[in-house]
Amino acid sequence: MPILPSTLEYSTISFQKKIDYISKHQQEFKSLAKQEILEFHIDLVYPSFAKDRAVMSSISLTDNYKVIESLKSQCKVTIHFMGLIDDVILLNAELEKLKLNKNIKAEIYLPITIEPIMVKTEWSKYHWFDLDQYDKIPRYETPKILLMTVIAGKSGQSLTQENKTKALNIVTKRGTANVIVDGGWSIDDSKDGIRMVSYSSFWKAFGVI
Repeated sequence: MPILPSTLEYSTISFQKKIDYISKHQQEFKSLAKQEILEFHIDLVYPSFAKDRAVMSSISLTDNYKVIESLKSQCKVTIHFMGLIDDVILLNAELEKLKLNKNIKAEIYLPITIEPIMVKTEWSKYHWFDLDQYDKIPRYETPKILLMTVIAGKSGQSLTQENKTKALNIVTKRGTANVIVDGGWSIDDSKDGIRMVSYSSFWKAFGVI
């Protein structure tokens, strides 16, 4: 299973630099991430969610999409929308104006507080579960799910063995193709054959941090 490098970015300029570097080193990127086609994990932290958790907002979906589009390559993106109800209005406004690129295949993961029908897109829509929401999976499950292994939006956390084991048990039950795990994972954990999001570990190994 591929590693999904996170694009949790606060500046389009810094993200564009990463993408420009990837453009020149696509084979090295795919090899490190164990990918056949370029794949990215777009982490979106929208204003109301950011305020609620006292963290910074990320760059927007539109900015992420435009920067990735500049690669001019076929790729896949998983979009992790961290937002409250108020933020859905902003997201839908972006989606309404976004010109979809046939080279970019996308799917979006929404909080369990947001019904998929509320988000106006033709992309496949699934749910993500925060670390303290695993007990709610039976009620809000979708064909694919994303599991946070740290609390979403809180800084200074590390992936514990207990949380790692909880998540991997769910992966085993549901199948590796149907679950993404996100939060504190190292590229060394990819040996378990899981779809995992990695930020610092991946980008440091790729040489852009």
